[in-house]
Amino acid sequence: MAEPKYNPKSKTWSGIVFSHKDPDGKRHYKSITAASKREWKQAEAEFKANHKKVSVEDMTVRECVDRYIKSREGVLSPSTIRGYRADQKQIAPLDNILISRLDSADIQFFVSQLSSRLSPKTVRNVYSLLISSIGVVDDRAFRVSLPAKIPVMYNTPTNADVQRLLDAAEPALKLCIALAACGTLRRGEICGLEYSDVLHDFSAVFVHRSVVKGADGKWYTKETPKTSGSVRRVILPKEVIEMIGTGEGRIYPHTPDYITHRFCRVRDSVGLKCRFHDLRHYAASVMHAIGVPDKYIMERGGWSDDRVLKAVYQNTLSDKVKEFTMLTNKYLSENIDLKSMQG
Repeated sequence: MAEPKYNPKSKTWSGIVFSHKDPDGKRHYKSITAASKREWKQAEAEFKANHKKVSVEDMTVRECVDRYIKSREGVLSPSTIRGYRADQKQIAPLDNILISRLDSADIQFFVSQLSSRLSPKTVRNVYSLLISSIGVVDDRAFRVSLPAKIPVMYNTPTNADVQRLLDAAEPALKLCIALAACGTLRRGEICGLEYSDVLHDFSAVFVHRSVVKGADGKWYTKETPKTSGSVRRVILPKEVIEMIGTGEGRIYPHTPDYITHRFCRVRDSVGLKCRFHDLRHYAASVMHAIGVPDKYIMERGGWSDDRVLKAVYQNTLSDKVKEFTMLTNKYLSENIDLKSMQG
């Protein structure tokens, strides 16, 4: 603990108190002077109590963002923190600007520069991290125009496409495809499954862990999956349960990236363009097409809200579109005298 020193000439007590570290690790201190030692101690206590407010004045953007990310490392998944660190690299042009001097014009210019080389989605993610970090220590509202969102086109596979993938895949990958297309499991959830999670009596699997990549590029097993809703019991067709069989340890003892690598080879060999994650789109689209309520689709797939479901996963299957179109046209032809229109 710092102790003040008495100055006989000025008849005051003075000393320094630690303030903060800059991005390069250099320590900064605040000088405090008071008429008595007791008053100096009071001033020191007040400074420490208001330390956060005082340190903001000299906090750089880099320090602010880094502090924001570190404060969330214990509550967010390693993959989310890895995404934050990747977005933080894009904020580098603002790193050494003091938060107190940053204004809307600075951020708008920064966003415009990003937009010239990155997708609108990435720009919005980087901007969100920047504003969220600043918002913890500065309540100013910045006026910034962001690039317009570009609708994402998904290559949701059809029933025939899924069958082609299954026919072309080797046994281990075939199981992964079945778990995603029939059970809506994510790559990390598949890699996190153990034989002890298979509930043979219920023809189901208990999903409660996931394998994710951390900020250091290494793979970690997270006992709680992506969201709280991701902890679920998924009842599967008995053929999929039989495909899993029995054993010990991990059902698929590889990384999510290995699934992607193997899947892409099979996908390319049968001439498709879908991603492995699109098999989840397929599962949700099938349920949506046959009239399954959104609430049940969310529970089965582990989606936290219907916003994501409606925006991404309710892609109508092309073969179902044809089927329903034919049913509609047949009904109209049988119940309305369309031939009379020819006259």
